[in-house]
Amino acid sequence: MSRLKTFLLAFAAAMVALPSMAQGIVVFQKDGTRVEAIDSIVTYNYGEPPPTGGGSVNDGQNKVFTVNGVSFKMIAVKGGTFQMGSDDGFETEKPVHQVTLSDYYIGETEVTQELWTAVMGSNPSHFTGNMQRPVELVTWNDCQTFISRLNE
Repeated sequence: MSRLKTFLLAFAAAMVALPSMAQGIVVFQKDGTRVEAIDSIVTYNYGEPPPTGGGSVNDGQNKVFTVNGVSFKMIAVKGGTFQMGSDDGFETEKPVHQVTLSDYYIGETEVTQELWTAVMGSNPSHFTGNMQRPVELVTWNDCQTFISRLNE
């Protein structure tokens, strides 16, 4: 199984390296201006109970969670409907179809080595020395375990 270089958003590097060819997520601020670049995305379903393990603080629509002394912020995102796919692109992009997303929460930043260590008890990253760096060298299965433990 291949290793992810970033947590949960494997295509982020491709979007940065190949912006003219990239397809992905378009982010808009509340005032309607488009955010040109994002580093990574971590989502949490808006309708599900929030993760526990230290409590949360609600600063408006956003929430700050603390797990084993490490805090992280989740941003409320309003769901919506959009057209996905392409009739002119690769076969895997066909057909154009309507997609609807529910409201959800998204991590303000990538999962840091500090948060990963607080939840998992160890740091698998190669690029250590600053616990605020994104965790890397984790598999999809590692991420599933992290999410499960975070939700405990």
